[in-house]
Amino acid sequence: MYNSEKKTKELIERVPFFYSNAKNPISREIYQCLGFLIKFVYEHVADLRKKSIDAMESACIVGLDNQQGSKGFKEFIDLYMNSKYARPQFLPEDTNDGEISSLAIINDYMDRVRDDEGGEINNLKHLRGASYKTDNKVLSIAKTIRFIF
Repeated sequence: MYNSEKKTKELIERVPFFYSNAKNPISREIYQCLGFLIKFVYEHVADLRKKSIDAMESACIVGLDNQQGSKGFKEFIDLYMNSKYARPQFLPEDTNDGEISSLAIINDYMDRVRDDEGGEINNLKHLRGASYKTDNKVLSIAKTIRFIF
């Protein structure tokens, strides 16, 4: 999971709002930080693990398909791990790490798929690879669009 500097600062600003009944200010701050870290791990890391498990299941389904087989499995894993659109300056930034979804973003990425280097089919595969890493509505639509091509 990538957190931009801006996102990290936003997260850190939440630390003082975690409850602690410690009287000592240093102990209070430590308990607040621990509360924040525990919540972060449960919410974010657990979510990432679930998405990874879902992606592995999809990869296995592709690999078991008679038409795609091991070549399709390898391609799926490669694009899941190396999608150019999953890089921080693309979908994570454009969707504020999955929090924003809009038709304008979909239109922008459909234009990118057409215009970026690498060809439309390859770019659609990269978009598919990035779409497995979030539950964002924009990327759910991207997953659906890939079946059209």
